[in-house]
Amino acid sequence: MKKSQIEVQFNWIFVLIVGAILLTFFVTIALKQKSTSETIIKSESFDAFNTILSSISSPEGSATSPVKFSDDIGYYCIIEDPCICQIYSGKRTQPSALLFTDDLFIFSQENLKGLYKIVSSKEWTFPFRIANFIFIISPEIKYFIEDTFFGQTIFYGMPPETILEEDAEYKAVDKELFNPNEFSITSGNYKVRFVFTETNPEDFSIPEEIRGSDTDVSAVYFTTENSADVVKFYKKSKSDPSKFSYSDESFIFGDATTYAAIFSENKDDYACMMNNAFKRFMAAAEIMKEKQIIYRSQEQFGCSSENTLGLESIQTEVSSSVCCTSYDTHASSSLLKISIDMFNLQDYDSYLSVKREISALNSQNDNAVRNGCPNLY
Repeated sequence: MKKSQIEVQFNWIFVLIVGAILLTFFVTIALKQKSTSETIIKSESFDAFNTILSSISSPEGSATSPVKFSDDIGYYCIIEDPCICQIYSGKRTQPSALLFTDDLFIFSQENLKGLYKIVSSKEWTFPFRIANFIFIISPEIKYFIEDTFFGQTIFYGMPPETILEEDAEYKAVDKELFNPNEFSITSGNYKVRFVFTETNPEDFSIPEEIRGSDTDVSAVYFTTENSADVVKFYKKSKSDPSKFSYSDESFIFGDATTYAAIFSENKDDYACMMNNAFKRFMAAAEIMKEKQIIYRSQEQFGCSSENTLGLESIQTEVSSSVCCTSYDTHASSSLLKISIDMFNLQDYDSYLSVKREISALNSQNDNAVRNGCPNLY
């Protein structure tokens, strides 16, 4: 082979190598730009997600709204005091988008699939208004609620099956009433949760269609033990996929906490967020006590008390001294001395103490209304 031919071949090889390097460089740049663009889009979507969460957390009553976000969403709680929970897209260790719940009380399953997610809120009153609980729901999760009187109350209190938003209809909550003794399933959902109100889940046979490992099956059971309202959490048994096995339990404090338990992944996530909520509850109880002090300090009463929070803006006209008994601070003062831990499953004494003082406050408020006095809440 002539020297000139060798030189030509070498030049072509050199050109190909340089071209391959340049092509690799530009492809890498393009992929990085694509990845960055996708991350920005996800971040913008999460910003909109965060805006909806914040807006739905304040108004009184209930609200439900779809959030367009096609990627799977994860929900993870760090079990400590205060409880720290995060919502993320991608891997938890390397999320492509992330937001923390901060002062919001959010309850959710740990893995949410679907082209969009549902955000719903329910007011927690116990007995006075404390905060809005927020539930993040996947329309692809199936909820079977036992067909009892309490079960029907739960069913109709859940967000609707479909909602309208900007002239478009969205599937919201996939829910169905069922009879444990006469039950067939057609669910193709990736996750199924049973809600029992009378039947012990351990006595229930999980249908064959959802016994496989591909379907995440769990249950909650609402019952009463030692005069306390309790929710028990169950998982599909590893040794017998046709049965539920007991996992853990915690307390229920009113209507909103029932739904918080239903939409939570497990007891730890539920109790973690409820411990945060109880701090808000104690702050509200402190304000309630101060309202009583201010109402009792009116000149018509002979039972003046010190205003410790400086809420001078509360003005009222009282009709007679009969109102004085409606503003006894014993119940609210007792509430502030109670320390309850939602992780302590044997803390029945604290639970019953809270219920007792709440009942006393309800009686005082009813008496105030009946006697024509300013109500507490």
